[in-house]
Amino acid sequence: MGAFLGKPRLEVQPLFEAIRHPNIVVTLKGTVLATLGDQKLLARRSEDGGKTWGEEFIVAEPAFQGGGLTVDEITGDILAFAEDRHPPAPLSVYRSQDDVAENRSHNSSGHPRKCAVDAHERTRYHLET
Repeated sequence: MGAFLGKPRLEVQPLFEAIRHPNIVVTLKGTVLATLGDQKLLARRSEDGGKTWGEEFIVAEPAFQGGGLTVDEITGDILAFAEDRHPPAPLSVYRSQDDVAENRSHNSSGHPRKCAVDAHERTRYHLET
C-alpha cells in the first residue's frame, strides 16, 4: 500500500461504457476493484492504484447491484451483493478469495462462488453454482 500513498489528488476516468457510479474498494493485497451492474454484475481490476485497468468482465448475469461491494478485513475475501433484477428481488452474495482474478475459475461457470444469505440467522452458506 505504501506505493500508493503520497500527496492526495483526484483523477476522474470512465471505467464502464453504459453506466456510471461504480462501487470501488481496495483489497488487502492493494488491488483496486470496481463493480457495478443494472443487468449484469460487471467488474474491472487495477493493480497499479487505478492508473490502468484490466478488461471489463462479468461476475454474474442476470444481476442488479443494489447492495454494494466490500472487503472482509480479516480474511481478505471480496463480497459483492447483487439482486436478480431491480429491487425488491432475491439477493445473492458473490465471494472471491483471490481479489476476483478474472482469468481464474472460481466454480464450473468461472464466476466467484455464490453464497446464500439467511437474513434471520445472518449466516452465509457457500453454494457452488
